[in-house]
Amino acid sequence: MRAPLRPALVLLALLVAAGPTRGQQPLERSEHPAFQCRLPMPAPGASGSPVGHAFAPNALARGRGEAAADIRVTYDGFSDDAQAAFQAAVDVWAEHITSPVPIRINARCTDLGGNLLGSAGPFLVRNFGGAPVANTWYPYALADALSGRDLDASRVDIQADFNSGFDRWYLGTDGQGPGDQVELFTVVLHELGHGLGFIGSAAVENGMGSFGLEQDPSTPFVFDRFAEDAQGRSLLNQSVYPQPSAALADVLTDRVFFGGSAVEAVYGQPAPLFAPPSWNAGSSFSHFDETLFPPSEPDGLMTPLIAPGEKKESPGPLLCAALQDLGWGLSPACDALVTGGGIAGGVSDRAPASGTAFSGRAGSCAGSSSGPPASEPFALEIVEGNPFRGETAVGLTVRDAQRVQAWLVDAAGRRLTTLFEGTLFDGETTFIDVDGTDLPAGVYFVYVVGETFSETATVTNLR
Repeated sequence: MRAPLRPALVLLALLVAAGPTRGQQPLERSEHPAFQCRLPMPAPGASGSPVGHAFAPNALARGRGEAAADIRVTYDGFSDDAQAAFQAAVDVWAEHITSPVPIRINARCTDLGGNLLGSAGPFLVRNFGGAPVANTWYPYALADALSGRDLDASRVDIQADFNSGFDRWYLGTDGQGPGDQVELFTVVLHELGHGLGFIGSAAVENGMGSFGLEQDPSTPFVFDRFAEDAQGRSLLNQSVYPQPSAALADVLTDRVFFGGSAVEAVYGQPAPLFAPPSWNAGSSFSHFDETLFPPSEPDGLMTPLIAPGEKKESPGPLLCAALQDLGWGLSPACDALVTGGGIAGGVSDRAPASGTAFSGRAGSCAGSSSGPPASEPFALEIVEGNPFRGETAVGLTVRDAQRVQAWLVDAAGRRLTTLFEGTLFDGETTFIDVDGTDLPAGVYFVYVVGETFSETATVTNLR
């Protein structure tokens, strides 16, 4: 048994063990879930708006499809309203993927501290009977589905934790949460996407990029096998990107794509992944690009940031396609999204287990709270005109002293210029100027990365 080498990337240590399973061939499995998604809290005063097509609360039960997977959740610490919101998201996933084996989730509402809403990840297994690719880590739930049997009935498949210290959760399932609250349903939908396999093993440390548990490139995650550069070259091709190497670190912090055939059929090309210039463990690589898939897009669910008021009611076409590339069988609901149907007409497929939507109050996932909001590491807001002509400015305040960088990015994801680079101190505010004098009219993004956060502000240049 080997000690974990990258605790900063894997929030729970990933220890590898081998052992027999019910008389079958020995399995190599992870003893702790692979945590890589860490969804940050929104900035104070940030606001969002409903996204995608209009929610139709009275149509929720009508839009609910048939479950194609049996997903069983053990709840720890959730209030009744929070558990119902969580279960509603589980029910949506049960309608979008197929598995002959029950999928088991352990869900905890607990104080995560820091700048987190929630985190989730799968237990992993490799070289099981029926594995499509040898020497590749698969999420247990997917491995069970591919093999047609429960490879290890003694453990859950997914571990999911949500922050009881955050008291601005919207706990309803009607899609009508106010713009200053974060919808628990949407966050659960996001985190379970990681638990089902939308998660990779890439890491950048000390200027060197690598893949695999304990920097072992011979055993990547199945997600990693679809990672490409802008020229379509696999990031696992060690003749191009030796491991570990600075070359791999450079591409992981520049332009990375998910190149599965189903994703390319939906998107028209490989889909850009989140690759900020400074590696952000817990956000980089295992998400779609934040600027190219904003909250207004149906495919905005699996980006690394969430705004208050942001709402999603299904996995979206791109995530369904990615899961198909990873090996999941799709239900008719997910298949309809991939083939271009399923979300037209404004009918939601969201409903709690009872088949009726409910409105919920705001509070902690452990129960209502009247305490102050958890402290945030930063505040980012546009302080001058937007839309703007000529120039505008974005104000940034940080809570903890840290180095900050900011870039101007166009709608195609190209970095145009560095707007700011320096160290800010606790409580210090700086104003990031945006000069659009020589830029064409259009939408641009101010992308800001600190040591404890990353955020994007959208600005529109009118010329």
